[in-house]
Amino acid sequence: MITLSCEINKVPVTVILDSGANCNVIGGGVVNKVGLKIDDISDTKIHNPISEFDVLGVIHEIEISILSQGPKWKHVKITDNFVSNEPQLKFVLLLGQPWFQENAMILDIPNKTLTLLDGTNIPLVIVQEISPPMQGNESVDNYFEMIKVYAMALGVDLDNQDLKRTFFNGLLRENKKEVIRLGFEKPLNVVVKHLNRISSGFIDIEKFPFGSLKQGNDSIMDFYRKVKEYYKLLGNVEELHLKNHFIRGLSRDNQLEAGRCGLDLPLDELVARLSALENLTNQDK
Repeated sequence: MITLSCEINKVPVTVILDSGANCNVIGGGVVNKVGLKIDDISDTKIHNPISEFDVLGVIHEIEISILSQGPKWKHVKITDNFVSNEPQLKFVLLLGQPWFQENAMILDIPNKTLTLLDGTNIPLVIVQEISPPMQGNESVDNYFEMIKVYAMALGVDLDNQDLKRTFFNGLLRENKKEVIRLGFEKPLNVVVKHLNRISSGFIDIEKFPFGSLKQGNDSIMDFYRKVKEYYKLLGNVEELHLKNHFIRGLSRDNQLEAGRCGLDLPLDELVARLSALENLTNQDK
C-alpha cells in the first residue's frame, strides 16, 4: 500500500495511491470531516477488480495539499471525485489512474518518491508487510469488510487463492468448519453469504433441537411444515433427509399408514395421502 502526507482544508487526510483504480474516490467520512460539499447526487456504482461500490455523488474539483520534499506543501487539484460510504473507503482518499495521468510523471518505488509533472518530488510511505485481519469478535460481514481493505492494500481481487486462505485462517473455528462443509473452492462472496445464513439460522434453530421433532398433537400438514422449516434453517433441502426425518417423527399409527401407502412415494405425495387419511379419520370422530 502506498500513501502520502496530505491535508484538505488544513485537516490531515489518509491518502492511498492506486494506479490500478479507474477513478478517484473520497470517503463520505472525509467529506464531512473536512467540510466539502457534493456537487451531483448519484446512485451509480463504481466497479473495480475487488468489488463494486455504491456512489453517493461526485465532487467535481478538490484542492489538496501534499507534503513535498523540503518540506513544503504542494497544492494539487483533483477532478471528478466519486464519494462513497463503503466501509473500506469511508475515511480515505483514493487517488486512481485519472489523478496519475493529470499529475504524476514518475513513480519511483525503490526510492519511495513520486515526481509530479512540474518536477516536485513527493515522499511516499510504502507499507510492504500488512498484518492479515482476524475475525475475533467481529461479525462475518465486518470481517469481510476488513478483508476487502486488506485485498485493496495488496492489490489483489477477492478470487485470489492466497486471499481466500487468509480469510479462512482468520475465521473463528466454527466458521472454518462451515467453510469446509460448503467447499473451499466456492467464491468468497458465496462463502460469506453462507456463513451469514448459517449464523442467523442457528439463532432460530435453537427451538428445533436435532432429532426431537415429533408429530405429537400436530396434524400431518402442520408437522410437515414444521419439518420443512427446520430443514430450511439447516440449509439442507435434500428430499431424502427431509423424508426420513418426517417419517421418524410421525406418530406410531401414521408411521404404519406411511408404510401402507408406500415409503418409496415422493414426499409431497406421501404427505398428501396421509393428510387425506387423517381427514377421513377425523370425520368419524
